[in-house]
Amino acid sequence: MKRTLMKSGLTKKYTVAFYGIMLLLAAGLTMLMLYFASEKFVNYELSSIMDAETQAANDVEMQHGVMRDVVTQIRASSEYRPSVLNTNRYRDIELLNDFKRFRNYSPLIESYFLLYNNSNRLYTSEGYISYYEFYASSTFGLTGSDADDLYRLINDLKAETICKIGKKVLFLFPVRFVNEETDFENAAICFILPDSTLINRVIPFQARGGELISLNLGEVTVYGTDGHLPIGTSHEEGNTYRVTTRSENGFVSLSYRLSVSRNELILSALPAWLYIGIVLLILLVALVGVLFGKMIISPIRSLVVKYISPSDYIRDELEELDGLISRMEAENHNSRRLLRDRTLMAVLQGYYSKQLIERWGFLNLSFDHKMYQVALTREPGNEKENEALINRLEANNTQGATVYACKTLTENLLALIIGYDTETAYDSAIEQIHEAIGEDADIYFGKECTSALRISASYMEAIGEIDRARGSGSADIHCFITRMIAFSQEGSKEEMARECAELCERYKNPSAHTVRQFALASSAELAAAAAEKHVDLNRESLSSLALLTDFNLCLNDITEIVQTAFPFSEKQTGGKTVKLSDAIIGFIRDNAFDPDLDLQTVADQFRLSGDYISTVVKAASGESFKEYLTGLRMAEAGRLLREETQLTVNEVSLRVGYRKVSNFIKKFKDVHGVTPSQYR
Repeated sequence: MKRTLMKSGLTKKYTVAFYGIMLLLAAGLTMLMLYFASEKFVNYELSSIMDAETQAANDVEMQHGVMRDVVTQIRASSEYRPSVLNTNRYRDIELLNDFKRFRNYSPLIESYFLLYNNSNRLYTSEGYISYYEFYASSTFGLTGSDADDLYRLINDLKAETICKIGKKVLFLFPVRFVNEETDFENAAICFILPDSTLINRVIPFQARGGELISLNLGEVTVYGTDGHLPIGTSHEEGNTYRVTTRSENGFVSLSYRLSVSRNELILSALPAWLYIGIVLLILLVALVGVLFGKMIISPIRSLVVKYISPSDYIRDELEELDGLISRMEAENHNSRRLLRDRTLMAVLQGYYSKQLIERWGFLNLSFDHKMYQVALTREPGNEKENEALINRLEANNTQGATVYACKTLTENLLALIIGYDTETAYDSAIEQIHEAIGEDADIYFGKECTSALRISASYMEAIGEIDRARGSGSADIHCFITRMIAFSQEGSKEEMARECAELCERYKNPSAHTVRQFALASSAELAAAAAEKHVDLNRESLSSLALLTDFNLCLNDITEIVQTAFPFSEKQTGGKTVKLSDAIIGFIRDNAFDPDLDLQTVADQFRLSGDYISTVVKAASGESFKEYLTGLRMAEAGRLLREETQLTVNEVSLRVGYRKVSNFIKKFKDVHGVTPSQYR
C-alpha cells in the first residue's frame, strides 16, 4: 500500500509537470504563428469588402448612365419637340404613351417627369398630365416660395444637376432638342428617387456586420454627414475599420464602418480536420508526459521507500481521509438544502399536510402559526450569495414569527413564507427581511391567510403582484382570462373553444417551463378576477395548474375552472359587453381626428387585443376598424369643406387626422368620388 501511494503521488506530479511544459511550448508556437497569419486574413477580408463596395458604386453609376441614355433618346426624338407637340392636340397622348416606356429601362427609374420651359404643365411617368403646383405639393410637399424656387431651378437649368429635397433625390437633365430654332434648352427631365432606394441598392454588397457611413453622388451627400472621405481602408479602434471607395468615373462614393475580428477569421479559415489533429496532438503530448514521468520516477521511488519513515505515509492517508469526510459533509448539506427547498415548494403549490412535515422532521420546519403570508424577491446572484441570503433571512426565527426561504422553480426568485402570531411579531419579521435583503430591493407580497393550507393562494397573489409591477407583461394572459370569463357568463362555449384554439396557434409547441409560467400567470389572473367578483375558486384545481406541462391540458383545466366559477347567467348576458362596446366606440369617436390613432392604441387603452377590438367595432358599426375611422374623418372633412370655406385643403387634411395631404386627397376621392377642391 505504501509503495502504491508513493508511486501514484510522485508519478502524477512529474507527469503533470512534463505535460504542462510541453503543452505550453506547443501553445506558444501556435499562437505566434496564428498572430502573423491573422494580419493577412484581415487584409484579404478588407480587400474583398472593398471590391464589393466598388461593385456597388459602379452599379449605381451605371444606372445613372441609363438615365443619360433616356435623355439622349428624348432629345433626338421628334415627338418631344415643342414645335411638333403644338401642332396637334393628340400629340400629348402619343407623347405620354411613349414617355411611360422608359420606366422599364432601369430598376431605379420609377418616377420622373418632363417640364417644358415657361410651362406650368408637366408630363409624368404614370402617363398623365399634371400641373406643377399640384405635383410639387403632392410629391415633394413643397408650397409657396419653396415650390417657386424649385421651378426656377428647373426652368433655368443649363447643365446636369443633382439635388435633394427631404427624403428624395432629384436627377435634373436639361434637354435641347435637335433642329429647333432656339439655341437654348427647351425642357428639363427630372428623375425622382427616394434616398432609401439608393441605399437599398448598395446594401446587398454590404459587408457582414457593416454600417453605412456615407453615400455621395457627385457633390451631393445622399446619406451620412461625413462628405467625401479618403479612398481606401483605415483602422479606427479595436476591431473597427473604415472602408471607402468610388465608382470607376468617380460619380459615386461609398463608405462603410465594420468590425473585423482576427479570431473569427482564423477560426472560419481553419479546416475541420485540423481540429481533429489538435486533439490527437494533445493526446500524444499527454502520453509522452506519462512515459517521461514513469521513466524518471522509477529510481526516485526506490530511494523514497528506502529512506522515508512510515509516519509520512500515515500523514498522507489522514489528509486524504479528512478531504473525503469534508466532501461527504458538503454533499450532505447540499442534499439537505435541496430537499428543504422541494418541501417548501410543495407547500407553496398547495400540497401542505401535517404528514408531509412530520415525515421530513429533521428539516426543522414548523407551520403552527396563526397567520401566514408569502413574499417574492429576486435572487442576488450565484449559489453562494443565495445561500448566504437564505441563512440571513432565517437566522432570527423565534416562536412568535418564522421566515422560511427557498428558490422557486420557474424564475430567478426567492419565495419567503412568513408565519406569525401577532402584529408585533409580523413587524419584526418584515424588518428582519428588509435588513437581510436591503431597503432598495423589490419585494412583492401576497395576501395574508389564516391557515397553512392557503399558503398557495398567497403565493399566487404574490406572483400576480410581480406581473402587475411589470406593466403590460401579462396583458395577453389578462385579456385571455377576461374574455374567457365573459364568454362563460354569456354561455358561449364555442367562443371559449375558439379563444383556446387561437392561443394554441400563438403558443406553438411551448416548452414545459413556458407552460408552467403561463399556468402560474393564469392562476394569478383567475384569483384576482374571483376576488373582484366575490367568487369562490376551487383552490385545489387552481394549484394543480402549476404542475401541468402539456399546454392543451392546461387550457382544458382553465376552461373547467372558469365555467365552474363563472357560470352562465341570463341577467349578466349583454350588459357588460354593451357597456364595453359603447366605451370603445366612444373612445374612437372622441379621438378620431388624432393622426396617431390606430387599432393598437385603442387595444392598449382597454388592455384588450387588437382582434377583439376589431370584433367589437364590426359588431357595433358593421364596418372594420379602418373603414369606420375613415368614415368619421371623411364626414368631418366634408363638413369643413362646405361650412368653413376659408380653410385650405391642407388645413382640412390636418384637422381630420392626415399629416400628408396626398393621402387625404386619395382617401377623400375614394369615399366621395371627387377631389376636395371639386367637392367644395
